[in-house]
Amino acid sequence: MHRNRLIYFVTLCLLCFVANPSTQAQDEMGEDSPLLAMLALTPDSAQIDAFIDYTDFRAMEQARPGSMQPQSWDDLQRVRDDGDPAARMWLAASQGIQGQSNLLMSLFVEDWEPTVGFGFFDIDRVLSYGQPPAVGTVFAGDFDPQNIEDALTTLGYTSEALDNSVLMCVTIATDCEEGYDVNIEQRNTSNPFGGDLGRRFPVIVNDETIHSASSASVLSEQQRTIQGEETTLAQNPSYRMAANALTDEGPLIQALFVAPSLLGSPSDEVEQPETESLPAYRLLLMADSATETEQVVQIVLIYNNEDSAQAAAEALPTRLENYRSVMTDDLFISALEATGEVSYAASVYANEDDDRFAAVLTLRTPLAENNLDDASVQSSSLLYARFYEALIFRDLGWLSPDSSPE
Repeated sequence: MHRNRLIYFVTLCLLCFVANPSTQAQDEMGEDSPLLAMLALTPDSAQIDAFIDYTDFRAMEQARPGSMQPQSWDDLQRVRDDGDPAARMWLAASQGIQGQSNLLMSLFVEDWEPTVGFGFFDIDRVLSYGQPPAVGTVFAGDFDPQNIEDALTTLGYTSEALDNSVLMCVTIATDCEEGYDVNIEQRNTSNPFGGDLGRRFPVIVNDETIHSASSASVLSEQQRTIQGEETTLAQNPSYRMAANALTDEGPLIQALFVAPSLLGSPSDEVEQPETESLPAYRLLLMADSATETEQVVQIVLIYNNEDSAQAAAEALPTRLENYRSVMTDDLFISALEATGEVSYAASVYANEDDDRFAAVLTLRTPLAENNLDDASVQSSSLLYARFYEALIFRDLGWLSPDSSPE
């Protein structure tokens, strides 16, 4: 069965192939946005020199015209076996997911539910943060805590009741000090809580969320957050402002918060032209969404004052246009336009409830085509994928600030 799943995944993969700024009011996503809701479940301490990755699988499906919304692996396979193109559209949408691609890959390798009491399609959204070995993950969706508790008990977990949640780990009696170490002899790929390396991470479960921690320190922070004893990222002025600065451009599929220190210095391997200075900023947010006709990527830089945000908004388009990629030794914008024409404009966002300002660069390109006559169907979110790849390969020198933040 597992081999058949992997063959199915590989087969479907082969069928899927990415103005003058001014301060203004915007059509905001709102305080009740799913992104802010996930930040409210994340301890503020997660912000320290780390990537914070967010993915909304339901938005992924909604943003792809013609995609099905499977309820289970069997549901997806049945639609595929019936020859319904909705299955191809779903996989084309999933191929655009960047930060949680390993989570998606596991869907095609192993069925989780018999092992951990819930399945991949029970998850609506996921947010992960930190750097190995201290990583935290939050799943949001529709879960049955009793099913999960019963399943994890068979893996050697024990449980303890918390306020409206259940803490489960392999060593409750010793404050969950075990379960983090690699143990290849106990490797279990159907356990998403570290099972790929034989680990058994602690989890905190209720009917709407599952928190998982790969270290005791992260677990402690998660417990305090759930109990209201820890400040969250939704209360952090910079993160709240970045989320609020996103305009409503259809379903928000995925987003990545990046500490500026993680960008590194611009590479000297490729000579860059003189361009406008970019003031130092506190936080970078890359976000991927889609309207009925366009892929939309928003780059948000957070500042303490409006003058710096205005200067950044004026500089960003020119820096983007002139930057030469260290990967291709060609203009970076050329790689963005490889799959379609890209338009862009910058603005400044201010909110009287926040003491921060945002420079926002919004890029647009046509939505992926659903050409079923082709052997391959174009993946969703290709524009966002270009930025994500550039970040991984330290090829976002045009976003490197020219000084330290105030």
